[in-house]
Amino acid sequence: MWSAHHFGGDAAGAAAASLTAGMDVDCGSFVKQNGMAAIKSGKLTTAALDKAVSHLFRLRIRLGYFDDPESTPWGKASHESINYTQHFDHALRAAREGIVLLSHSRPVLPLTAKTVAVSGPNADNGPNMQGIDCHGVPPFLITPVQGIGNYSTVKYNQGCAIGGNDTKGFAAAAAAAKAADATVLVLGLDPSVEYEMKDRTDLLLPGAQAGLVKACRDAMGPTKPLIVVLMGGGVVDTSPVDSMIDALLWVGYPGQSGGKALADILFGAVAPSGRAPLTWYENSYASDASPTAVSMLDMGLRPAKAAEGLGGLGPPPSKPGPYPPHGPNPGRAYPTLP
Repeated sequence: MWSAHHFGGDAAGAAAASLTAGMDVDCGSFVKQNGMAAIKSGKLTTAALDKAVSHLFRLRIRLGYFDDPESTPWGKASHESINYTQHFDHALRAAREGIVLLSHSRPVLPLTAKTVAVSGPNADNGPNMQGIDCHGVPPFLITPVQGIGNYSTVKYNQGCAIGGNDTKGFAAAAAAAKAADATVLVLGLDPSVEYEMKDRTDLLLPGAQAGLVKACRDAMGPTKPLIVVLMGGGVVDTSPVDSMIDALLWVGYPGQSGGKALADILFGAVAPSGRAPLTWYENSYASDASPTAVSMLDMGLRPAKAAEGLGGLGPPPSKPGPYPPHGPNPGRAYPTLP
């Protein structure tokens, strides 16, 4: 806020502005280092500081933080009561209910394929299923390759990395797609392209991922099912490859049972029911050359007038925008289940 954006006039002013605006938690030491200077300079009142502190400690008191541990419901909790079957079930349910069917242009789901080619940088990337920091050590990680393998014979090839332009893996992935009954490409993002203090400069599939989609579709022909699964925390504009794919799903960072949850939905054991927590914008929304773009300097975080009708933050569209986005609250269901 201060070191990068120079907001507040000085460090003390930035600390005062954040606390006065309602920011009670500082995940660092900035307020600790500059809070007293803010008070001495009159930029921050003790009343505002007391309010922030009371918010933090009120919750701690309600949780029993200052009570005798033996008197709290969780005071005698053991490792066995923290990491056990009921928690595994919750993790699986959360992953299933969080998966969003963004599009289903051809009714290829649920799958009945006996052999499935599974490729992509996130197809067998267990650690990435946990997302960006703030996670514990899971007892296991079920990847999409492993989950789909419980329903079908899997032919796995990574195909490409998240970023970069290396296409050496395309040939093996395309050959597997040609031989299999269906293909699932698990693409998207990871902390190398989205992270704290690391923003993407566009909304497209990173690296060579779009090329992997084309290579597989060209090899497998127009009739076999091609499903793309997006793993990551942000929006990905797939419009350059939408015409090549039959179904598009978003799984976020699905956690330890993400691969099983995805497979259950792909093969119809569970119906998709998730709704996306963000609006799907086309890449031009973030492009300086586009009339629908929002400037990186616009702290209002609202679309330009020309962006109205893109399914975003503007008024309800009177007609579809230039790219049919997945909507402000996307999520589709299968018409039938076997």
